[in-house]
This record gives sequence, structure tokens and C-alpha cells, in this order.
Amino acid sequence: MAATLSGKVVLITGGTGALGQAVTLAVLHAGARAVVTYRNKAHADALRSELADRGLTCDLEQVDVTDSAAVARLVDWLLARHGR
Repeated sequence: MAATLSGKVVLITGGTGALGQAVTLAVLHAGARAVVTYRNKAHADALRSELADRGLTCDLEQVDVTDSAAVARLVDWLLARHGR
């Protein structure tokens, strides 16, 4: 039986690295909405392009997760955008 994340929102920090990209693809294929944080815009653009080539999309947000104020803003944004 295949795992499903349908209807879920998954936050992936550092999602533009090799492991983060693999996790992003896995959760998208499992039916979740992916919210990916990044620091390097060029890497984020590359991920966006790769996903588009596969007919997939995710939310990409530039966040430094070592900055507690930035993380708080991300949480507020997630709640406003996804309601949870």
C-alpha cells in the first residue's frame, strides 16, 4: 500500500539541497503540498524549474531558519496561506 499525504502541508527546510529536493519530490508524489525554505535563490529557481518540467509545484520561501524572527514570520505566513 502506497503512503499518502493527500491534504497535508509539509514544510521542508533546506529543500533546495540534494536531500531536500528528494524529500520535496517524495511528498509531492504522495499528494501533499510542499513548502520549501531556501537561502540561495539560484538553487530555488533551479528546483522550481525542475518541478515545472515534471508538472509539479511547491511554495518556495527564502528563510534563514537560524533566525527566530524569520521562522516566526514563516509560521504566520503558513497559517495565513494554508490555515494550519
